Amino acid sequence: MKDVVIQGVERFDSPGKGRGLRVTRAVKVGELIFSCPAYCCVLSAKERGSYCEYCFTRKEGLARCGKCKKACYCNATCQLECSAMVAYGPNWCPSETVRLVARILATMVACNGFTVEDEELSHMGTAVACNGFTVEDEELSHMGTAVYPDVALINHSCLPSVTVTFKGTAAEVRAVTPMKRGDEDKAKLKVRKRSQPYEPEVVSNMVRYACKKIAEFRALLEMCVQSLDEMGAVFDDGNVYMLHMMYQAMGVVLYPAYSLNVSSMYLKLGRLYMGLEKRSQGLSALKKAMAIMEVAHGKDHPYLEELRKEIK
Repeated sequence: MKDVVIQGVERFDSPGKGRGLRVTRAVKVGELIFSCPAYCCVLSAKERGSYCEYCFTRKEGLARCGKCKKACYCNATCQLECSAMVAYGPNWCPSETVRLVARILATMVACNGFTVEDEELSHMGTAVACNGFTVEDEELSHMGTAVYPDVALINHSCLPSVTVTFKGTAAEVRAVTPMKRGDEDKAKLKVRKRSQPYEPEVVSNMVRYACKKIAEFRALLEMCVQSLDEMGAVFDDGNVYMLHMMYQAMGVVLYPAYSLNVSSMYLKLGRLYMGLEKRSQGLSALKKAMAIMEVAHGKDHPYLEELRKEIK
């Protein structure tokens, strides 16, 4: 893969973290820092029929492939890769990681005549599993998996300065705090491990920040607790739905003001209210979600266009 120069951003060696990205200009809250196309991506098999297999566009009336009978596409231009599904027929059901590795290999072979040994293939599978990005919709529901080499350079932080959202198969990086030249891009990323403990000052800042957010998001936390109480009458503590609600509650506390976790909670709450014909409560929650999404996703994002229609 060739190095691509991203205007307004530079790579640097981040002490204790390896490579990182930092801005070379002042950036306002909600401003798009850069957009990165996926090097390779695969749509979740569960989302077939709702999203285009190639470009991840969400729309009704997608055309099902006449050859594989599985994938759905916007049009003939998007219909490019069904050969594996056709060759293996109904028995074709590899994991997303396997599909993504296969697509990466096909891309590298097509571009560079690349060949790979068995050991390298195993290493590539592990690398993709650890560094691949989960592509999510506005409610943080899983859509697919993708590889973004430039976005992968952004280091993890519990006090992020940027957020990563998705428009089709492209990843967009936007500022959620004011940034000045030389500030590092830091996102709330899902990481597997950390080799060294956090410094005491960082832990102290995290605690103060969490206390502040508890006060600000008390209503959402109460909603999470109420949901856990009601769900507890049906599910065990270790049930996946219980664990997901606990994860959402943690997100309400630890994420910044423009948190995707918080906006997704407001979206779900608003849509539930609207379904129960409680329009005033539903509109209030949806508008709170929209205020966050306008910063995190950008005002011109298709999800915002859909949300404005819901509110009308």
